[in-house]
Amino acid sequence: MMIQEKDIDLIEKYLEGDLQGTESEAFHRRVQEDAEFKLILEEMETMVSGIRYTGRKKIRLDLHKLEESLPSLRQERETKVVAMRRFRIWAAAASVLLVAVTAIWLFTGRQLSDDQLFTAYYQPYQNVESPTTRGETNQDVRKNAYMAYDQERFEEAVNLFGSIPAEESQPVDDFYEALSHLSLDQGAEAAALLAEFIDNGGDIMKERASWYLALAHLNQGKIDQCKEVLRIIVEEQTYNHPKASSLLEQLD
Repeated sequence: MMIQEKDIDLIEKYLEGDLQGTESEAFHRRVQEDAEFKLILEEMETMVSGIRYTGRKKIRLDLHKLEESLPSLRQERETKVVAMRRFRIWAAAASVLLVAVTAIWLFTGRQLSDDQLFTAYYQPYQNVESPTTRGETNQDVRKNAYMAYDQERFEEAVNLFGSIPAEESQPVDDFYEALSHLSLDQGAEAAALLAEFIDNGGDIMKERASWYLALAHLNQGKIDQCKEVLRIIVEEQTYNHPKASSLLEQLD
């Protein structure tokens, strides 16, 4: 079956967090049942997720300078469209960094460190749960947690996610709290949250969590545990399985 333009629009609505109720439920069912649709979703996720946190890499500073040179994006359209365009800039950087790391490994045979591999493969997952707009103010703790996540204020995000009242929290909050920890190089905290989320989760986010669990193990230097999760991802052909296969080869 060919993917139509309306399917792309539907996926974009999901990535922007605009699917609600029965429409969201139908989307998740289709992802489970339609392999081609699922593949397109994963490809689009890879494109828009981007590197929003790359630690010590100079490319992060360069991209901030690039964004600052585009005032029309920063000032005239403070909407979710801005966030999507920014993600595409980071996604391009992610691709360059990952290709560079892979090329070093392939053509020189030089073994890369765990830290170098983590930096190359780690990209915070785009916030599709509670999208925010820059300049927005809100007194809701959960909303503010996602706002801090979007703005790369990860320490604040960790504190806010941990402060969400029990009656307002959702299982997916643990996923984004885990990624906030992982963005701070706190692999142990991230792994604990992700493992719990995977045990309790049942939607497509569970597959994403498995990929990040592997990276959380890598961040801690737990290579055997990392490889075990990566092998499952490759065998089951789930989220980011091509990257999982590539990372496995570099770890062996």
